[in-house]
Amino acid sequence: MQSLVHTRPAAVLNLRGARSFKQGALLFFIVKLALIQTTIDQRNDSMRIKRSDVKKVDAEDASLLNFVIRQCFADVAKRFELTPENCPTHPSNSTIEKVKEQMAEGVAFFLKIDRGIPAGCVGLEKADEDTCYVVRLGVLPGRRKRGFGEELLEKAVSEAREMGAKTVSAAIIDQDVELKKWYEKRGFAETETRDFDRLPFRVAFLIMSLQ
Repeated sequence: MQSLVHTRPAAVLNLRGARSFKQGALLFFIVKLALIQTTIDQRNDSMRIKRSDVKKVDAEDASLLNFVIRQCFADVAKRFELTPENCPTHPSNSTIEKVKEQMAEGVAFFLKIDRGIPAGCVGLEKADEDTCYVVRLGVLPGRRKRGFGEELLEKAVSEAREMGAKTVSAAIIDQDVELKKWYEKRGFAETETRDFDRLPFRVAFLIMSLQ
């Protein structure tokens, strides 16, 4: 009589062996994938400085810059009810032609690039030997509260110093109390407010001394 206690059929052993092999192969794949992801993360960390920067742009980037400017100021226009009809010069109504015109007049523009994607912009205009104007300083709505605005402002101030300017000036909507406080926190002081016939809001002028 054949013993009931003996080795299991070959088919069962082969099945179990196949399962073990598959589990081992799956584990190996997961470990390998984790190692690859770790390598990618390390490379991204090492490249972050290169991929996150404030870079000067020229006329070739006018289309991209114009898009960023319009998007940065679109919510501002909505908040203060500014339209192409009542405020055609507001940054939310910027055009590629206007951007190129400003560049030709000497305005230096910079884009904040974060992980390869534009996040904000700023322009610097040399008004005279002693004064530079900060213009078109804005950060895209989805990229705010990350210090990008301050980084852009610092870039503009640094460039103004290199130009030999003694003061940096900014003009904002006087009713934008939050923005005014933001500038004041970074060393600007309000000097005056003024009404203009072509603008549907009062303008506040702020100055930072570089001396």
